[in-house]
Amino acid sequence: MTTIGRPPKAGRARELYDQAKANQEERAYKLRLRGRLVIEIAAELGLPLGTVKSRLARARLRLRECLQGFAELLPANYRLEEGSKA
Repeated sequence: MTTIGRPPKAGRARELYDQAKANQEERAYKLRLRGRLVIEIAAELGLPLGTVKSRLARARLRLRECLQGFAELLPANYRLEEGSKA
């Protein structure tokens, strides 16, 4: 029986790529929290500036979504309205 879609190795390669991307995103966010400039983070990670900016934005969005269950911890301007998605 043949399988339609990507070969198993391609699926594993995609998993590894996604994991590496998530690790870079987490590392970039931690560096930013420590006061590093975005341009410094880009140089350290060897990534284009725009890539670092977009990954930081996604990390902030995910953090905000995680904290919605604890809305009292967020400043009012960072709280999502009930039923809205940023």
